[in-house]
Amino acid sequence: MDRRILLIGAGHSHIEVIRRWSEEKIPGVSLTVVDPSATPVYSGMVPGYIAGQYQQRDLEIDLSGLCSRSGANFIRDAVVATDSAKSSVRCADGDEIDYDVASIDIGSAVADTDLPGVIEHALPSRPIGAFLRHIDALANAGTATADRPLLVVGAGAGGVEVALCLDARLRASNRDLSPSRVQIVTANRSLLEGGTPSAQRAIERQARARGIIVHRGRKVQTVYADRVAFEDGEAIPCAGVAWVTGPAAIPVTAGFDLPKDDRGFIQVDKTFRVRGVPNLFAVGDCASLQGMKKAGVYAVRAGTVIDANLRAFVEGTQLRAYTPQSDFLSLLNLGNGEAVGTKWGVSWRGKSMMRLKDRIDRAFMDKYR
Repeated sequence: MDRRILLIGAGHSHIEVIRRWSEEKIPGVSLTVVDPSATPVYSGMVPGYIAGQYQQRDLEIDLSGLCSRSGANFIRDAVVATDSAKSSVRCADGDEIDYDVASIDIGSAVADTDLPGVIEHALPSRPIGAFLRHIDALANAGTATADRPLLVVGAGAGGVEVALCLDARLRASNRDLSPSRVQIVTANRSLLEGGTPSAQRAIERQARARGIIVHRGRKVQTVYADRVAFEDGEAIPCAGVAWVTGPAAIPVTAGFDLPKDDRGFIQVDKTFRVRGVPNLFAVGDCASLQGMKKAGVYAVRAGTVIDANLRAFVEGTQLRAYTPQSDFLSLLNLGNGEAVGTKWGVSWRGKSMMRLKDRIDRAFMDKYR
């Protein structure tokens, strides 16, 4: 092997690269994958796990097995620094790995976890593996009541799914739940801020129907073990906190000698090549590309492009540009056997939407098993 492709992280895009490697290898080229987890989690099914619709094994990809079947070398470690001049990376255990071309797909963190008490007393939704390991303890909090609820901070797509699925899980174990033992805290004035008006209305109706109280326009100042304090000095008691705010750059990228935007995400061009670094790419939530939202559907569809461009680089052919889709089918799990589907500005709610979401998610997972 005289040329080396290195995949840093096993995000959704890189998982597709590994799968395609099993179908078509390049003679004289090796593929190495570095990730701290042997079983990365598919984020699209996490709300369903919270609601009790899936088992943990349903969400996990056997990365070690996938690499073995694909003929890729798997290293269970985390990359903590890059040296683009030397075309090498340094891992947490101190080992250095050289490459001819590399790609970064390490996802994102959660915003505002540096606020006092968040790390100590809240459960951030990223990294997903850690969230999955601890969400059961939060969901099973026996002390949650209408006066001392579980709080979900954040009301984007992830926040509303977590809140509604937590509510559904609590209702499944205790039918007498009116009002809900789950409440939402958001700095915005509406749920699903940035979503289509029809989707916002559907989510607002669900929250009202279940008695979920929404604290709007509230900015958290401090999280304590038994309460959350706001910037205006008011505090509300709670039995636990799920921290599901917007995406933020993973702190480890501070050790990457790469161009970043003002939020710390790695800047790439339309081929996912890191700006100014010809033999390094970045894709998924860790990358900053105009017009590409930080959503799983973009990362999944970007997998074919990053695979084509890694191959093109080692073969000396032209790179392929990625054009983010202007619209896509968004499916939000409501936790009660229903989902809200949105496309072209129109939303539909019902069990048929959840069946469609389940088919799509299971089909995605089946590709890698």
